[in-house]
Amino acid sequence: MASQTKRCTRCILPDSFPNIAFDDAGVCNECHKYERRWNNLDLVKSEKYITDVFETAKSKKNKYDCIMGFSGGKDSSYAIYLCTQKYKMKPLCVTFDNGFISKDASANIKKLTTKLNVDHIFVKPDWELLKRLYRHFLLTTGEFCTTCNIGITSSLYDTANKYGIPLIISGFSPRTDAYTVNSMYHISAEYFYNVTKGHFAKNEIKDFLHSTTTIRALNHLTGRIRYITLPLYIEWDEDKMIKVLEKELAWKVNAAITTEHTDCIASGLKEYLRIKEFGFSEKTIKFSVSIRNGSMNREEALAKVKAFEASKMADESGLMHKVLKMLDISEQELAEATNKRQKAYIPGFAKLLEKDTLMKKLYYKY
Repeated sequence: MASQTKRCTRCILPDSFPNIAFDDAGVCNECHKYERRWNNLDLVKSEKYITDVFETAKSKKNKYDCIMGFSGGKDSSYAIYLCTQKYKMKPLCVTFDNGFISKDASANIKKLTTKLNVDHIFVKPDWELLKRLYRHFLLTTGEFCTTCNIGITSSLYDTANKYGIPLIISGFSPRTDAYTVNSMYHISAEYFYNVTKGHFAKNEIKDFLHSTTTIRALNHLTGRIRYITLPLYIEWDEDKMIKVLEKELAWKVNAAITTEHTDCIASGLKEYLRIKEFGFSEKTIKFSVSIRNGSMNREEALAKVKAFEASKMADESGLMHKVLKMLDISEQELAEATNKRQKAYIPGFAKLLEKDTLMKKLYYKY
């Protein structure tokens, strides 16, 4: 990035990060938010809570105690390992096949499901439909990940309903991984519908709409389907996680593309688009979190993120152009797409989720 870019003196978030503010010492508001949210977390108390939730689920004596999304990446792999080996849960694992699953992820999925003897299903939409959706989102809004993100969540709720399973467990960790800022990237079924309206038949996209905001909120509030983000309640040390996965499950990762998003070959294109729009990648957020939790120092993080972002802009792996070819998107179309934005399609209620409102506290209370 440019040498004159102002960055937080504690993490590496730049001044182009949405709604960032710096105190007199140059420390950003995101660092202060992290301290308030996580520094006083009582892991003994929180794990006791989650254990009680799991015991309640097991007491129902159903074939499956929970639904678990499984991408083949480190977080979902470790979450399944913990739930089966430590908490003795019987999960039904669900993989949304977005058409971009990497070879490493496919191998990890096969190894884990075999070694842990867990039941697993693929939700595989028609590729031509996915391709049209990816193309339409990219050329209309400048991003294409919503198709996959909404597809994953919708498939989990749909599967939970079909099998009568009242518990969904996620391995995403907001304490250690890059988090979503709504003002930077909005995700909702309503936004998905707004972008596709008039371009796709309702029958084509019905399987992407099982997790509207209203449906999720009602499920959370009534307890009909609970959504638990496991890393919110227990220790989530990425170095330890990877060692366990490698030792116990022969889990593999291509170190050349780091341990994040090795499950998706399209992540390079996503990062390219983020850098073009905001001047930084998702890794900048990820490494800033790593600095805050003490797993990386600032100098190391800055060096790594600069190298990472340079490699993505140059498409050193060649994966970005492979994905563009899969989607029949030309260089000219990509250049035009970098000027597109989500704003016109974001639903009005999204502003309520920007601040610590009652709606946000109820909706995100896991």
